[in-house]
Formats: sequence, structure tokens, C-alpha cells
Amino acid sequence: MTSALFNEDNIVDDHGDLDVDNGGRGYMMDPKDWRDVEVDFMFKVKDYTSTNGFIISVGGGRHTNPQPFCEGSAYLLRLYYDGSTQMLKEQWHNNKVPIPFEDSNESPFPPGADFTEDGIIKDHIVTQRDVWYYFKFVRYNIKGLDGKTSVKLEAYLNLTGDKKTWERFYSVTDTSGWGRSGDECNGERDQVLNWGYPMVRIEWKNATRVDWFGLHVREIQPTAPIPEDPDDNSGGGGGGDPGGGGGGGGQPEIPPAEQPTGLVEKIGSFRFSIASALATSCDGIEPANPPTDPPPGGGDPGGGNPPPPAGSATVAVYWSDYWRVGS
Repeated sequence: MTSALFNEDNIVDDHGDLDVDNGGRGYMMDPKDWRDVEVDFMFKVKDYTSTNGFIISVGGGRHTNPQPFCEGSAYLLRLYYDGSTQMLKEQWHNNKVPIPFEDSNESPFPPGADFTEDGIIKDHIVTQRDVWYYFKFVRYNIKGLDGKTSVKLEAYLNLTGDKKTWERFYSVTDTSGWGRSGDECNGERDQVLNWGYPMVRIEWKNATRVDWFGLHVREIQPTAPIPEDPDDNSGGGGGGDPGGGGGGGGQPEIPPAEQPTGLVEKIGSFRFSIASALATSCDGIEPANPPTDPPPGGGDPGGGNPPPPAGSATVAVYWSDYWRVGS
């Protein structure tokens, strides 16, 4: 959530009253709602019982029944445990629609990707078992030549763990034509979800153990200049185009600059235990040994300690700063 937190009484779930191209107010709950954002985090799946995987959802507030539940609208990146990936549009909870790639003016898939009719990329990422991954999911508004507001979605993967060399493995723009049930929420049948929203959600299912680390949600300036890659000597500019266009000398795509759109202010810190309940504020007391980034090749965030003996319990305590973004 943003610093505005969540207030159900302020939610507007009528998509016709939200659409910025039709005089809508442009945010679902509060002027501080997320809109142009990037979400990134590191995770490792020890093992799983089915391939359901992770879902990163940008949009909406609560996602609940009865259906159609128009507050539960979002764009979703799904990361299956077997290495498959999929982009979905949730017009309302739980109406999830894959990319209509056969009608798209741009290919959302990297060259040579093996995909199915439901927009799933197969075998592009190795199986997610006991390997650290670093993903980035980006969503932002853009204006078309016709003056209409579209939504750009991009997904990146960093396998080296250096958080600098990225491969863009998904890119698609929702310009309409995606989905047929938006009129259930008083929008167009293929309504573009171009407004702000109070929540970003991450969920996973059917994993026997998940280690995750360094979750960030930040506002971005999508029109900010993209830094050039200093190692690219091809003369083609910074960042190649995995979709086949542009001259980046084959360098990985560099995502939009990580710049906030307004004032950033630290408003507090907290610590919590994965294995127990939320603790009270630490009142600014720094921990003696804060956790470090986990190694990309494996190991635990705390430094690769061996697993505890059978029958014992592990309590992991992490430290986090809480920031306010915006005015």
C-alpha cells in the first residue's frame, strides 16, 4: 500500500468513473494511489507440489467475491514454477484474460519464445527449484498518437544477481481489444485499466518452502531518459530490444530509470518475524547485523547458514524501512 494505506469507504469501483479518457478521476481510492510503478524482488523456491507459481498483481484494492467484483481489477504477471510465464488482465475478480497476441500490433514475446494459445511462454526460464531469481514487473501509462491513454507492461529477469543486467522477456501495450467483459463494471468491454490503485499484491501457491528477499514497489518516471550501457561499444545506444528492434548491440534491456515522481520521506521502520506475528516499531534502533542480499547462486539471506537440525524451529527476523512517496 501507499502511505494513504487502505480505506474501503473511499473506493470507487465504477470503471466508467475512473477512466481518465472519459473524464474519470484517475484513481481508485486516493490521489496517492500507485499508477506508474515497478515491482521487484528476489525469491527462491525450495520445492513445490504443483506448478501454480507466483502472481504479481498491480491494480485494484481487495480481490474477493461475489463476482463480478469490480474493485479487483489488475494486470498480472504469473511466474509458473516450471519456468513458464504469462501476462494476464483481470477485468474484475476473478475474470483473468491472457494477452490476445494474435491481434497484437507488437510481439510481447522474446525472439524464439515457445508460447501457447493462452499466452504462456514455455521453457524460456529454467525451472524455479532451489535457484535465486530477481524479477522486475513494470506498469505505466502512455499516450498514443490518437491521444488515448494506454497501459504499458514490461517484465524483466536478472539471473546474475547483479541487479544491473536485465533481460526483458515480456512487453505488451493495452490499447484496447484485450478482454470482453469490462461492461460488467460500467466500462468499455475491453476497458483499459488506466487509473491509479491502492494496492500491489504478491501471492504464491503450492510451494513447500519459499525464501524471498528485497521486495520493492516504487513509483517511476516512465519518460525519464534511459541510461546508456557503458559497455556497449556498438554505437547503437543503451539497451537492446529483445523484441527484435533497436540497436543495442545485443545488450540486455535497461528498465526505466528508478526515480520517484515526488517527495520521498522516511516515516518509520519496523521488523517482523516470518514465523510469528508483527512486532512493534523499533523506534529507529538499528540492528547490529542487518541482513544482506542473498547470493545469486543459492544460500540463505542470512549468509548461507546450514539448515537447523530436525525437530528445531527457525525464526527469521528482517528489518525494513517504511517510506512515503508523493506529496
